[in-house]
Amino acid sequence: MPRLILLAILALLSWPASAETPCSVSPGCSIAGGRYMALAPPGWDGREALPVLVFFHGWRESAEYVVADPPLKAFVEARRILLIAPHGEGNTWSYPGAPGKHRDEFAFAADLAKDVKARFPVDPRRVVAAGFSQGASMIWNIACRSPGLFTAYGALAGGFWEPSPTLCTGEGVDLIHIHGLNDGTVPMGGRMLRGGLYRQADIRRDWKVWLAEDGCAAEPSLVREVAGRSCRLWSACARPRALAFCTHDLGHEIHESDLEALWTFVEERAASR
Repeated sequence: MPRLILLAILALLSWPASAETPCSVSPGCSIAGGRYMALAPPGWDGREALPVLVFFHGWRESAEYVVADPPLKAFVEARRILLIAPHGEGNTWSYPGAPGKHRDEFAFAADLAKDVKARFPVDPRRVVAAGFSQGASMIWNIACRSPGLFTAYGALAGGFWEPSPTLCTGEGVDLIHIHGLNDGTVPMGGRMLRGGLYRQADIRRDWKVWLAEDGCAAEPSLVREVAGRSCRLWSACARPRALAFCTHDLGHEIHESDLEALWTFVEERAASR
């Protein structure tokens, strides 16, 4: 038997038996309404339960962009995290208030979460959804509408677009938000787009939605530095959930320190469960 064919067969056999069709970076996984890509850590046998990071890309990016991003790829491989990269139709996301109207993103997110948990052996305490820019806006919207889809949420430089919701489900959510104080693409105070047809909402104002969601006081329980980020933490809340709001002096970009701060929050929340 040719060596390449043998290797292909062995690769298929290494995937979980529960998977209907094994999928990975190429060609990816097809679900109702869209697709995603999966990147497993080197040497994974397909049976070990892994923590999961579902990462929603930014505007004009793609699932391919996420799985090929060197810092993100290095980060998940070093920590043996299964990286899941959903693809936005039109290389954008169609959340409330956004210009895109390609599909029902809430239905897509639900199908995605269900498929990942059925297809791969996952660590149930660490099935995390995060995103950058427009992907972070997806995170705010999914966490507000369907908080139980993932165990924790991380938003990097993005939030609600107008009109912002004033209430979520009341179920509570574990969420960390990280934002650059010099971000000109998604300013903390929001901005108008396309001649005023669309508006990114005020991040600080809308943070009150999360405080209400978790039943937290206005002032944080703790202020500390996490991975070089200045973070305000809320953990003494009415619901057994926690929030973190972290800032840095940079602009609209992802840094390894953001990923470190995100995963520190994830690990602390997993340890509390």
